[in-house]
Amino acid sequence: MIAALLFVLGCSEYQVYEPPVLPPAEPPGVPPAAIGAPPDWATCTLGYAGHYINLTPEDMGVAPPDSGTGDELNYDSLNWWSTSRPQVQDFDPSLDKGSNWWPVDDGIAGDPAYFAAWWVVWIKANAATEGSFTLGAATDVWVYLDNKLVGSQSGRTELVAETFAVSLRGGQYPIVISAAQRGGPQSALRFRWLTGDVKLCYPDFSAQVTGEE
Repeated sequence: MIAALLFVLGCSEYQVYEPPVLPPAEPPGVPPAAIGAPPDWATCTLGYAGHYINLTPEDMGVAPPDSGTGDELNYDSLNWWSTSRPQVQDFDPSLDKGSNWWPVDDGIAGDPAYFAAWWVVWIKANAATEGSFTLGAATDVWVYLDNKLVGSQSGRTELVAETFAVSLRGGQYPIVISAAQRGGPQSALRFRWLTGDVKLCYPDFSAQVTGEE
């Protein structure tokens, strides 16, 4: 019986489909959605307002291997963070997710891979200061500080954290972290503020402030 099974398997024809290598994704900008307002700094707590969007390979611009298009890669900078897409909102006390991080699985095509997510947290510096944060992802990830891109990784297949330095002026402003998982063997994320005379807190959503499109 074992010999017969081996014979059948040896004669079977099969094809292993390797997902196409995607080009680096373009920075998404700050999502055109509510990012909240500065919190009460005397009573606020550290935390990130998270938004998770489940996507299919087609959403990511990856055509299935049997599509018959002759082009398995059809990447056109789709807006994966569009507010028109269903989003699951959550409170994340930390963005140190580590490896094997698959937060969205609804049973649609491609799950648990292919998803986008974004978070917002507010930061306050009492005076000008030099700060830094660590960022790593087995996804694509971008960090915006006061609507300015200050750190990113794209096309990574494993978590390799880097340290980014940033000069902050005195004041309070939002930090938006956007990530996209476009298929691959791993999914991981790490964002952690390291240095600087600052405080980070969960946004106040009792008054809405809209991000730039």
